[in-house]
Amino acid sequence: MTAFPLALDGIRVLDLSRVIAGPWCGALLADLGADVIKVEDTGSGDESRTWPPYKDGEAAAYLLFNRNKRGMTLDLKAPEGVEVVKALARSADVVVENFRTGTMEGFGLGYDQLAGINPRLIYCSVSAFGRTGPRKDSAGYEALLQAFSGIMSITGEPGGPPVRSAVSFLDLTTGVLCALGVCAALRQRERTGLGQRVDGSLLETAVSLLAYHAEGYLLAGVVPKPLGSGHPSLSPYRNFRCKDGQWIFIAAANDRFWQRLTRALGLDWMASDPRFAVNQQRVANRKELEAMLEELIGGY
Repeated sequence: MTAFPLALDGIRVLDLSRVIAGPWCGALLADLGADVIKVEDTGSGDESRTWPPYKDGEAAAYLLFNRNKRGMTLDLKAPEGVEVVKALARSADVVVENFRTGTMEGFGLGYDQLAGINPRLIYCSVSAFGRTGPRKDSAGYEALLQAFSGIMSITGEPGGPPVRSAVSFLDLTTGVLCALGVCAALRQRERTGLGQRVDGSLLETAVSLLAYHAEGYLLAGVVPKPLGSGHPSLSPYRNFRCKDGQWIFIAAANDRFWQRLTRALGLDWMASDPRFAVNQQRVANRKELEAMLEELIGGY
C-alpha cells in the first residue's frame, strides 16, 4: 500500500524561536510533514530545557514543543552565525522567530533582509504585543498577557483573587494560529509565487479568545466577572460538591438538558417554575437556583 504524503511534505522550516508559542507552531508544522530545523543559541539553549520534570535528562516540555525537529546551535550575535542562517534561508520555505521586536533586524535577519535573499520565504514573527502599537517593543510572557488582557480578572471564584489559567493557552493558541497563518501563506504562494510576513501576538490571541465576554461588553455593556467553574451565559453550568467531598460538574447547557436534570433530581416543579423554566431566567436567578442545587447535591 502506498503511503499517503503528509500535507507539508517537502516544506522546510527554519525555527529560530524558543519557549512555547513559536516552538509549538514549528512542532505543528512538523506534525504536518514539514522538515523543521530548530536553531538554539550556543549557551544554555532553549529555556524550556530547564523546566522539570525530566526523563533521561531531557525536559518533558522541551521534548513536546520540539518534537519531530532536527536541531543545531548558532551564535546569532556573531557574523558567522548570521551567514549560516542566511544560507539556510535561501532554500527554506518558512522562518519562525519570536525575538523581541527589532532584534532580528538588528542581527541582519529581518523580514526585508531575508525576503531579499529568498522572495518566496514566509516569515512568521511571534511577539507579546504585536509589531505595531505603543507596546510593540515591550517583552511579555503568557502570565503577563493573561493579566494585561483581563482574562485573569474573570478567572477564579467570585470575590477571590485573579487567577492564572493552569494551561498556557495563550502561548499554545498563538502557536496554533501562527501555524494556520503559515499554511494559508503557503497556499497563497502557490498562486502568487511570493512569500509574505505572518504576524502573531499573545495580545491579539487573548483578545480574540475573550470572544463572547468581550462581545457582550461591546454590544450590551456587560462587564464580565469571575464565576469559578461557571458560565456567564448558562446556568446551572458549574461544579457542585457532593456529600463525600468529591465534585460533580453539571452542564444543563440548554432547556432540554435542564428538564432532564430536574427529573433526575426529583425537582420536576423547577422545570415549569417561571424563574427557572428557560435559560435566560435561570441565568437571571442564578444565585437562588444554584443555592438550591448546592443543598440538594450536597446530600448525595
